[in-house]
Amino acid sequence: MIAGLVIFFFAPNETWRGLFPFVGGGLVVFSYTLLPVLTQRQEFAKNSCFQHESSFDISEESIRFDNPSAKSEHQWNSIRRWLENDAMFLLYTSPRLFMMLPKRAFGRVEADEFRQLLLRKLPANSGS
Repeated sequence: MIAGLVIFFFAPNETWRGLFPFVGGGLVVFSYTLLPVLTQRQEFAKNSCFQHESSFDISEESIRFDNPSAKSEHQWNSIRRWLENDAMFLLYTSPRLFMMLPKRAFGRVEADEFRQLLLRKLPANSGS
């Protein structure tokens, strides 16, 4: 894009030559910034696991998820790290695979208890 802008400004008689680097650079920027976000939103909307109400059961041994299209159980040692924001807890089982637990599913005391359980089970993790 920068090369295209340089041609536009410094070679006014040759502005058409700046079109390819400008448009090509714009496509590269789009493919690295907006395209992944749009693709992720589209995949999220299509995934049947996210179209149903889910339940989860948290114990000292594991976390179990259940909805009409999927069931899973994860032992604590399968969780590599966790993050927390104002809306949810994210439990990572690999660098790009995580489970989402929305905080709206917890009461205030339950969210605090779950955070303490995470700190006990995954002590090397900061959670923030």
